[in-house]
Amino acid sequence: MSNASSNSNVLTTGTVLTYAGTSNLRSGLNNHAFIVGLIINLFALVLDIPLVLYYLYYGTVWIQVPFICQLWRYIDAVSYSVIPKLVAWASFERHILIFNDRRFLRSKNRILFHYIPIGVWRYIIGITNFGSQNYVYGSFLSYYVNFLFPFGCIGTIPKLKIKIKKILLCCKIKPNAVAPRTVKNQQQPIDQKPIIANTAL
Repeated sequence: MSNASSNSNVLTTGTVLTYAGTSNLRSGLNNHAFIVGLIINLFALVLDIPLVLYYLYYGTVWIQVPFICQLWRYIDAVSYSVIPKLVAWASFERHILIFNDRRFLRSKNRILFHYIPIGVWRYIIGITNFGSQNYVYGSFLSYYVNFLFPFGCIGTIPKLKIKIKKILLCCKIKPNAVAPRTVKNQQQPIDQKPIIANTAL
């Protein structure tokens, strides 16, 4: 079951990255943090989760090469500590993009307020301090982040969401029916029959 869910997550991440690779979405400043998060998540899904599952099942490390062990340790630390920070920055940046959209018109401001913070996260994750108490406490439910992140990104892309709904036919659209309605005039003149109108609203 975990193999099927891991494969579906890799396919979902690949689909979202392919869709986000179009020039319109790639040039949108609000999508850059999510694209970086999806790339980090793809490495975690491809490398980290299979190695952890193999280690938990067999009790030994699958590929016992120092480079792979360091890469595994690095991806493990990056995926569970940086993705929540990246999502927090993306929400803050979205606030800036909505209320201060003129701030990003100049390339100097775009570099200062958009590209440098994402680069700072890259520098922070490059520090070799992997073992801290925050990491120990934060890794309790950390594997769910990798499984749910691609699906969360799908929800932010409206065109892809509409295409998936059309493919899966989850929500069938019911046509609205209009029924005729009888309207009676409340004021009746003396010696006249009531007026009955048949209108549809």
